[in-house]
Amino acid sequence: MGEVKEDAEHAIRTACEARDFGAACTCALEAYGPEILSFLAARLRSQSDGEEAFAMFAENLWKGLPGFEHRCSARGFMYTLARNTANRYATAPNNRRDRNLTVTGRDSLSALVDRVRSATHVYQKTDVKDRVRALREQLPEDDQTLLILHIDRALPWRE
Repeated sequence: MGEVKEDAEHAIRTACEARDFGAACTCALEAYGPEILSFLAARLRSQSDGEEAFAMFAENLWKGLPGFEHRCSARGFMYTLARNTANRYATAPNNRRDRNLTVTGRDSLSALVDRVRSATHVYQKTDVKDRVRALREQLPEDDQTLLILHIDRALPWRE
């Protein structure tokens, strides 16, 4: 972990010990917010869903900091909250992707919507990325999450 992240960990812990949870939350979101947002978007396979879940995550962080006992890093704690938030968001009945589609043939329309949402520029696509993505999608969801956390985000395996 870099010196900046170590400073953030120290600042979060100090603010929590001083019972200044507003400052702790602010510091945590400034230090790790962008990577948590990126994780949620990747986990939910949609930038807009990731942003919705991030709002829920931020509220959960605000509520959860008073009970955080620093048995792991703040980053690890935040990823646990983010994972739980993503799970709740993905299983909420009003967050289903096809909730607003009432036309006949909605499966093909849903597929088109998914294709448009997930479309990337040609210069961003590579055969290797596609093959790795296909391999990842064959894994159970929990294993996919572990790959994102431990490989893409370099979160220590202990956390």
